[in-house]
Amino acid sequence: MKRSFLAVLSAGALLAATACNPTTDTTTATTDTATEGTAADMTTPASTAPMMSDAEFMKMVATGGHNEMGLSQVALAKGASGETKSYADMMINDHKEAGEELKAIAASKNVTLPTEMDAEHMAIKTEMEAMAAEQATQKYAQQMVVDHQKTVDAFQSEIQNGTDAEVKAFASKVLPTIQAHLEAAKKLPGAMAN
Repeated sequence: MKRSFLAVLSAGALLAATACNPTTDTTTATTDTATEGTAADMTTPASTAPMMSDAEFMKMVATGGHNEMGLSQVALAKGASGETKSYADMMINDHKEAGEELKAIAASKNVTLPTEMDAEHMAIKTEMEAMAAEQATQKYAQQMVVDHQKTVDAFQSEIQNGTDAEVKAFASKVLPTIQAHLEAAKKLPGAMAN
């Protein structure tokens, strides 16, 4: 009885967490979450990230990579320069590299990864494309802070709660890079403006 009550309570908490996430893909049986949220201090405990399976985590990471590369391409097309250009180039290169590593892990576990941006980030991309260059690069910088904070939380949660040793090892290896991306994003021009 106690065990079934805990299972129901856990399922309810997961349902509540995913119901509040506007990027949850309800067309599949998984709860793919985008790397979207509010920027917070890096000391935010990983428990703020919704619990997800190792497969869901891998799918979330793949989608997040496509989101960040897509927005980076728009920033570059809008004429991003200086720190913002360097950051966007780094996002594209780092996410391609991590994406290839993740693809190999997912394939070995029969997990099919998403190959494109999620709907929310496609809308942000369209919005950025319609903006003046300065507005678009500021929106990009702010979005990178938001996305990377949520990604840091998700990686910390996977490291603490994941069950697949290989996926956890990937998360442990990549987390410092994501934390560095977050800190660099916070220093981009306009990133911390309201």
